Amino acid sequence: MERDLVANAIVDQIEDREAHPPENPDCPLNDVIDTDALESLTDVREYHQRGSDLLVEFVYGDYTVTVDGTGKVVIREYAASPDELFAEEQVNAEEPIRTENNRHERALNEALEIISAPELPFEEQLDELLEAARGTLGTEFATLSYVDDETYVFEAVASSSNGDIEAGETMALTETACKRVIESEQSLVSHDIERDAPELAASCWGVTSYLGVPVFVDDVVYGTFCFYDTEPRAEAFSGWELTFIELLGNWIRGELEQRKQKRTLHASASERPYSTN
Repeated sequence: MERDLVANAIVDQIEDREAHPPENPDCPLNDVIDTDALESLTDVREYHQRGSDLLVEFVYGDYTVTVDGTGKVVIREYAASPDELFAEEQVNAEEPIRTENNRHERALNEALEIISAPELPFEEQLDELLEAARGTLGTEFATLSYVDDETYVFEAVASSSNGDIEAGETMALTETACKRVIESEQSLVSHDIERDAPELAASCWGVTSYLGVPVFVDDVVYGTFCFYDTEPRAEAFSGWELTFIELLGNWIRGELEQRKQKRTLHASASERPYSTN
């Protein structure tokens, strides 16, 4: 049998089916099957020695190619089996999950890189962490704030807008959604405040969605670590996003407690009388 006879027959039959067959197919036949081996298997001179039950079948592009022991080629449009269809459906169904998991992993790695950088002072770590977490949640604002009596003080701010809120600014606690977090000592999550908590919507200076967690220092509420928008949010905050912010809030709590302990020790040392020995 002339060499490449079977391969040529396969290509010719596919071209006959295609109105405009590509001159340079994306996937050459040799990339799908060893054409030399295929020619050898279908050598007519060996056909009677092997028997008539030889059948080679493979998928090439949009077609299923079948070649028998005589070199006869049959081309038909490829139709996936039920098992293949199920496997494809599983892959397609799992793709959004893998994408979301990758996003979560990147967010955690970015946060870990920030909080484990010993060369950065706490204030810089906090600023970078706020911006990173704000980007992960896709909110307009991210703040760490503390409460001084009934005054709400913005300690650190990250924002996608310019100058709306700055660190050091204050407002009445009653004008914030954080008042509920402070009083309940529990997280508050709502992507639609007007729907979920209309009593807050009237007093929250235009905040439309909110995710906030309480920050404790020595088991006393220090303030809040929160994220919010002044434009409607299409999607609700996820459980993972809440857990992520709670974890970051716990790290902030630890850092604030360490800073408080250092100030206490420093104050004690400065009040200690000098030794006369």
